[in-house]
Amino acid sequence: MGVFRTLILADDELAIRQLNDLANESAVLDVVKTVTPMPSGYSLVRLVGTHEPAVILVDLQYGDRGFEAAS
Repeated sequence: MGVFRTLILADDELAIRQLNDLANESAVLDVVKTVTPMPSGYSLVRLVGTHEPAVILVDLQYGDRGFEAAS
């Protein structure tokens, strides 16, 4: 079990597997939730508030919506 609660936001199954692998290999990230498709607005805020991640891994193909999740 990792040290940092981690949320993965990805739309593509391959991206989800790759981000999960990255988190598992790090030994410090504990994936608490994987979300697809990318939520926006209130749904995203609620998701982050519910799971309280220290780290959010975002599939970069989301473009501006990925940056919205980060801010």
